[in-house]
Amino acid sequence: MYGTLLEGYGNWEYFLKGKTERVVSGFISGFDMYSVGAFPCIKHSSIDRKVYGELMYVEPELYDQVLSLVDSLEGYHNGRYSKQSMYLRKKVNVKTECGDMVQAWVYVWNRPGALGNHIKSGSWDEYCRDVHRYWD
Repeated sequence: MYGTLLEGYGNWEYFLKGKTERVVSGFISGFDMYSVGAFPCIKHSSIDRKVYGELMYVEPELYDQVLSLVDSLEGYHNGRYSKQSMYLRKKVNVKTECGDMVQAWVYVWNRPGALGNHIKSGSWDEYCRDVHRYWD
């Protein structure tokens, strides 16, 4: 997860808190991050940029339930309605803080047109801290 589902953020509290075995920091390559108001999105990048986030290891017995809830949050519709989805769920390679490479789901922006601020650091957490400092 790379945005409002990060540990400690509001959507973490509702969708993931108490439902994970562990949380591991990591990054994905080949994506750019943008701010779309109060939340981020990522899109494929022609430059090898990185997006930083957390890999959530969901409790196995809760996996389907959590995935369904997060799909709903992200406006993802599988099957024939996927073209109308706000995000598409894609499987990507994540490099963990331990150096392991694992496959995981990520939500990729599925809307045309201009996006908000480009988050060059690739970190929603860092971006939020910087914006908060600006307004203090």
